Amino acid sequence: MRQTILSLVVPGDPVPKGRPRFLKGGGRYPDPVSARAEKAMAWALRFAWAHPEPEAEALFQVSLIFFVGPHQRPLPDVDNLTKLVLDAGQKVIWKNDKQVVACRSVRIDRAQFPQTRIRVWLVDDVWLESWRSCTRSDYMVSADTFEDPIL
Repeated sequence: MRQTILSLVVPGDPVPKGRPRFLKGGGRYPDPVSARAEKAMAWALRFAWAHPEPEAEALFQVSLIFFVGPHQRPLPDVDNLTKLVLDAGQKVIWKNDKQVVACRSVRIDRAQFPQTRIRVWLVDDVWLESWRSCTRSDYMVSADTFEDPIL
């Protein structure tokens, strides 16, 4: 079984997680744009989550839909968009993003209203076992009839 524990819409252009910057002396520091965006996302998640401590042992499923505005160029990679949200959720919803056992991310380009939609489910052992019992043949269908057993 899975239980929805968070549903959130964050307005504004989605920001991808940037690569760290390197100093001449060998040190490094985070990309300032993505660091600010990650901090803002963490605050939005903290406000929506409204629990004092992150879940330490729980497992999560996350669904992310990134609506990218028509002026945002170059188009961000969906994996970098996802990474920023998962990292922002660390120490807010989950202690470590390895607790996210399933994630679906979609990028919608040229959206009229740029935003990020986030939905988080708490999953249990029964749900996980139903996924483990899937075989390769469960996915051997045409793209027209494909149904994801998880999402």
